[in-house]
Amino acid sequence: MRELLFLLKTKIADAASEFATDSIDLIHVYGFHDYDSIKRGFETWRPKLAADVVIICNNIFDQDHGCEIWRFRQGPQSRFQDNQAFLHSDELGVLQCGAAENRDGFGWLEKGSEEREKLKNYFFALGTRQIEQLELAQAKAGLIALNKTLTNCQAEVSNLSHTIDGLKAQLAILKQAVAQRDLSNGTLTDERDLAVKNYADVRRSTSWRVTAPLRFLGYLLKGDFATALNALRWVITQRITRLPPSVQGTLTELLSGPQKVRSCLLYSSANYAAITTIVDERCGLSCLPPWSDPLCAVLPADPPAIDVSVVTFNSSRWVAAFVDSLLALDYPKSKLNFSFVDNSSTDSTLAELRIAARCLESVGSAVTLRSRPNHGFGSGHNFAIRAGSAPFCLVTNIDLAFERDALTRVVANALADLPQAAAWEFRQKPYEHPKFYDPVTGITNWNTHACVLLRREAIEHVGGYDEALFVYGEDVELSYRFASRGIPSILSIGNCIPLQLRF
Repeated sequence: MRELLFLLKTKIADAASEFATDSIDLIHVYGFHDYDSIKRGFETWRPKLAADVVIICNNIFDQDHGCEIWRFRQGPQSRFQDNQAFLHSDELGVLQCGAAENRDGFGWLEKGSEEREKLKNYFFALGTRQIEQLELAQAKAGLIALNKTLTNCQAEVSNLSHTIDGLKAQLAILKQAVAQRDLSNGTLTDERDLAVKNYADVRRSTSWRVTAPLRFLGYLLKGDFATALNALRWVITQRITRLPPSVQGTLTELLSGPQKVRSCLLYSSANYAAITTIVDERCGLSCLPPWSDPLCAVLPADPPAIDVSVVTFNSSRWVAAFVDSLLALDYPKSKLNFSFVDNSSTDSTLAELRIAARCLESVGSAVTLRSRPNHGFGSGHNFAIRAGSAPFCLVTNIDLAFERDALTRVVANALADLPQAAAWEFRQKPYEHPKFYDPVTGITNWNTHACVLLRREAIEHVGGYDEALFVYGEDVELSYRFASRGIPSILSIGNCIPLQLRF
């Protein structure tokens, strides 16, 4: 009786010695091997095989992955005259050695046998059924997963629907509140209009006109000379309107003279148009969210390049402290392009600036030093600004020192400001210029250019400083020229960055 099964844990070539000659009836040739390896293995085991041994081999037609069992199957035709090839799935070949008379029960291997085709079709149908059952099971699993996903999506849609319903309810409440506010505003407007009408009626009444001298005398006795003057001016204006037009113009011009002089004084509130512009800007910014602070913006990760313009004239004593503060700035030094314009100094300013230039270049800044005839403050800065190309220009005096975060903060606010804004003034310590600015928005009517950041596009649009003004007043003139060109918001004071002045 032959051995039915051996289970050995060893190499294939070494395992052949464990079997007797002519003792193996069935052998399986498996694996992705080349033809020489398969042939060598078969020759090693050949003495152990029975005369009518049956050989099973898979992947019999696979020629794309280095497997050459197909060559072994087509090899010695005399030995494998009858065989069966199952082509479905991974393909399986069955071959038998020996003469036909020695093949008991293997008629399905013979060519032309009815059993050959029946058996092939049977196993093909059986394998196909197994594959279809597997695919069906996978499809069911996929359907279950899709149903679960659909259930989750439906739950999410339901949650979103509830959220939308809640938001709609809140919107309805807000609309109701707005309607109530509009109704209240309408009531207040009606009350205001009625009060204005009543006031106008009183002003037009005979008793008001009759008692006007008494009120004028009362203002004088109380020392309220401004109100008394306004009352007198109103009476005179009313009388002037009854005169011929030529006389009206002359008298009106004479009366407006003191007002014009008064509007030029420090802390003057007589520039009503300018004050109105600031109020309008304040109202516009009040529409921002309550947590938004127009004076506390954050500098982006990639800040812009800045052209720094410095005009000097016999300024040697200021250079060292000024450059020390520049080196201490937390702004990226490689983004700063310095242009020093010396207006023909007669002291050691140029020598000090050459030393300063080497210090600034050592930290990555670009430095240009020019000496030219002294044509004034504005002319020197125009010369430096025209030579640059950065989107922002920093115009600064040299007799000051920056705080460490000054430039970072003012540039951050410039980038976050309205696109029509073009000037952001640095605040000065210990004393600020005596002028009005809005403490919430930083908006002002004019900038001092002791230290100011300018948008290049805007300053090029108006043509720079008026070089007819040799020194003083050129910054105020430029500020109002900005406004006259239709850029009223350009006079933003930025975030009031402090400077330390050193005199």
